[in-house]
Order: sequence, then C-alpha cells, then structure tokens
Amino acid sequence: TISASYVSILKPDGNPLGANAYVGTAGGFVDTRTLPVAGSYTIVVDPQGAATGSMTATLYDVPADAAGTIAPGAATTMGVTTPGQNARFTFDGQAGQRVSLKLSSGTISTSSVSILKPDGSALGANAYVGTTGGFVDARTLPTAGSYTILVDPQGAAIGSMAVTLYNVPADAGGPIAAGGPSITATMATPGQNGRLTFDGKAGQRISVKLSSVTISSSYLSILKPDGSALGRNTYVGTSGGFVDTRTLPAAGSYTVLIDPQGAATGSMTATLYEVPADAGGTITAGGSAVTIATTTPGQNARITFEGQTAQRVSLKLSAATISSSLVSILKPDGSALGSPAYAGGSGGFVDTRTLPTTGTYTILVDPQGA
Repeated sequence: TISASYVSILKPDGNPLGANAYVGTAGGFVDTRTLPVAGSYTIVVDPQGAATGSMTATLYDVPADAAGTIAPGAATTMGVTTPGQNARFTFDGQAGQRVSLKLSSGTISTSSVSILKPDGSALGANAYVGTTGGFVDARTLPTAGSYTILVDPQGAAIGSMAVTLYNVPADAGGPIAAGGPSITATMATPGQNGRLTFDGKAGQRISVKLSSVTISSSYLSILKPDGSALGRNTYVGTSGGFVDTRTLPAAGSYTVLIDPQGAATGSMTATLYEVPADAGGTITAGGSAVTIATTTPGQNARITFEGQTAQRVSLKLSAATISSSLVSILKPDGSALGSPAYAGGSGGFVDTRTLPTTGTYTILVDPQGA
C-alpha cells in the first residue's frame, strides 16, 4: 500500500548488492542476484517522500537456470519453477548458418527471448513473448561455436515454453520478367523469404499481382538495385494482393521480396507487369460519350476536357467491364476537385461539381487492384 518505494539488498558489509528497485502499489520484483559471501544480508524498503503503508516480501532461493540442448526441427519444452530462474537451450552452429525460432505452448505470462553468441553477447535484439507465443525471424550465425537460446521470464513469472529451432535455407525464388510468365515461390521453413529478381530500366513502370496464396500473412516489397525499398510494402493475405504501378528510378537489378510474417509458410504466385502509359483521350461537356480501355493491371486512364470558371459538370460512367474503379476530376493544377467516386461493373455517377477556374481538367479512372 506504499505509493512509492525503493528496495535494496545490502551485503554483510552494508554495501548494495546491485541497483535498487522501484516499487509502486502494483508491486515489483528484484531479479536473480548471486550472493558473493556468506553472512547476514538485509532487504531495505525505503518509502519515498512522506509515503507510508505496508508491503509483503517473498524471498526465493533460485536454482540454477533450467538447461538443455536443442536440435533443429523438433520442439523442445522447458519450464522454470521459481521466480528469477531462466531457461537456456544450447545448440552448435556454423558460420553463415541461418536459424529462426518458433515459441509456442507457453504458460509464462511474459518473457524476453534472446540468442546468445559463443562469446555470450546477443545476436540481434531480443523478442517479447507472451502466452500466445512468438517468433524470432531468420538470423545468420557469424561464427562456429555453441549458441544459447535464453528464455528470461519477466518479473515473477514462471511456467513453461516450447521452442522450435529451424535451419533456414536460402530464400526461395528466382528470376521473373515484366510481361513474362507468373512465378511461384514456396517458403517451406519459418523465417525463409522469397526473392524474385528482374532487370529494370530507368522510367519503366511495373506492377505486381499476387495470387494462389497459401501463406497466412506476408508483406511484399520491391527493392531497388541499392537494396532500399521502392515505395511502401504491401500486405498480402490468402486472398492475394496487388502492388500498384511504380516507376523504376534507375537501370539495374530489382527484387520482389516476399516476407512471411511470424512462423507462416506456404507459397505465392507473382505476376510482374510492364505498365504502359495511361490510356488517354479527350471529352467535351455536352458532347458524345467516350470509351476508354485499360489493358494492363496498374494502368490508369486520363481523359481531358476544357473547362470554364463557374462551369458546372457531372459525369455518367457506364458500360463498365472494370470490376472496381475510383474516378476523380483533377483541376488544371493536378489537385482533386472533390472526393473520388466509386464505379463498379454497373457503372457510377459523379454529381455536379463547379469548376473553380478556366483550364484543362482531367477525368482520372483508377482501376483498383489488378
């Protein structure tokens, strides 16, 4: 019931054994500390300011960390029974070997999981794991030796956790060509990605359709020749996805990167399109209907008309074979005149809009997805 305290452990000589711990009304925990000598130790509870109240302390004799070995492919379960006890799984690794970890069947409320190199330092950041499990994505071992998977329950948590160690093969994939056949990449091991490479030219426009997806959740990126991302990544679920038209900034080798999330595995078919210039044409207010067609996923259509200040126009959209589109009117400066309108296979309508200035306006038809 003390609003704020600091708790310290003092050695027999009166010096602190490690840093003190802050404790509020929600309680707290002092993680495992090793006593350096035999003698009388003291736990000091120091309420802060004018705080008063009570606190219950439980002192644990912490056994050695639970320890065992782990081999790739099979889940190994280990439990910790005392607050402050950790678990350590060791395995022999080779330089350049890629490994990932699946963490499941956990009853520990919250843990931090790390991979330790043979010298004891961490191989990358640790991972937070709750009772729903977690995943440590592929990491490359820098040297041969004995590695350790350290499971560190947080606070006074205890329980068990199943750990599966995977040997992650090279990323799946191969070459893909814009306008060429579809390529299927299969990621059979948790942590394995897909990489499809293609040669691109400066100014070339491309789009990507993802279909026949059995991976539950992925992100797809296009990487430029220098390895940086060309635009944002795209989420892809089992219903597939689409990366809309992107313009390549330079000639070189580009990569379509498929990154399954968590321990997801499966396959995905990618189709790379070379997107031609947007379909164009002109239209006159009060004149005849104009039909436009897009032939490649990612291609838009732009129809221009001359408008006058205060002129009022509307648009009827009909005879549509595009399953789903957004239709906008762009002002002469390229900004939108109002919100876009949705048009499906049954067509659509853009209600009356007043033109703010004289100039050339554009009707932009943007098919959605592929």
